[in-house]
Amino acid sequence: MSHSVLMVCMGNICRSPIAEHVMRAKAEAAGLDFTVASAGTGGWHAGEPADHRAAAVLDQYGYTSDHRAQQFKAEWFENYDIILVMDEDNRDGVLQHAKSDAHKNKVQLIRSFDSGAPKHAVVPDPYYGNEDGFVKVLEMIERACDGYIAQHISE
Repeated sequence: MSHSVLMVCMGNICRSPIAEHVMRAKAEAAGLDFTVASAGTGGWHAGEPADHRAAAVLDQYGYTSDHRAQQFKAEWFENYDIILVMDEDNRDGVLQHAKSDAHKNKVQLIRSFDSGAPKHAVVPDPYYGNEDGFVKVLEMIERACDGYIAQHISE
């Protein structure tokens, strides 16, 4: 049975594309039938590729990196089983489109699946930093995706 995951950050050029590619690769390696996509709460980068630093870190760590940014649409609540957001602002941005408790229950912080992360941990936006920030973001996302995948293997 297929499972669908949407990753969401602010502009869909840094964190959520990293999360999309990492989750897709990890699900495939685990033999899981996952559909994975990403979006941003804002549309100012729609149609653009991932930030060059995000693409570089994905490539460096052996992931795919092809990407075009898109803005979250309310109707996607019906298309995805879970919506994993990078931080509280992203969660608020997605929840403003929720029309039911079922929609609200689909939205979770991605790091909630990292058993080593503090409660309510977020993935910080690396956009205004240097390449090291993108590596740290990738590592956080890898741990969260590992936790999410482990949960689905054990179900």
